Amino acid sequence: AMNGPPPRPGHHREPRSRAQSGLDVQLELDPERGKAMEVAGFVGWLSTTAVLLLYLFWALTPDAQLQAMGIHYYPNRYLAVAVPAWSIVTFLCWSLAVTGANLCATAPPESYESLQDTASNELPDRTDWGNATAMGTPELADYPVTLVTRALYAVPRDRGAKAADRPASTTSAAATT
Repeated sequence: AMNGPPPRPGHHREPRSRAQSGLDVQLELDPERGKAMEVAGFVGWLSTTAVLLLYLFWALTPDAQLQAMGIHYYPNRYLAVAVPAWSIVTFLCWSLAVTGANLCATAPPESYESLQDTASNELPDRTDWGNATAMGTPELADYPVTLVTRALYAVPRDRGAKAADRPASTTSAAATT
């Protein structure tokens, strides 16, 4: 049994499982909630537009015209510039503080925890990782650092190779002098 209104003629509606999560499923199961959210969004849009227009009227109308309209009490015009400036500076300081807190909470690059943790998605066993690009897009997983390094920097698989056998770009400057 499907919840909600029946599909329109000519439109096929696929049943969705209750195991899916997200707003779409919640709205599909309770169409009244969707209507309430639409009304709340429209009221929010109207109210923010009204507040913006009121702010612009207050900030841009000269004092003489406001007093001629019978408006004698209004906030100081200094606030028309100061409040937006304070808001921007507060947002920038908050962004820097959150970024700094996240950097302090992050493990250093040489730490093993920066490579693998309890939420790591283990890579499935495959024998042909050297031919991964020919096999299409690989599945989402945490790839071993050795595999990533080999793919990005073409590190030779034979670590026992002599320096003379390697390409000139991988030999050190000390060895060439």
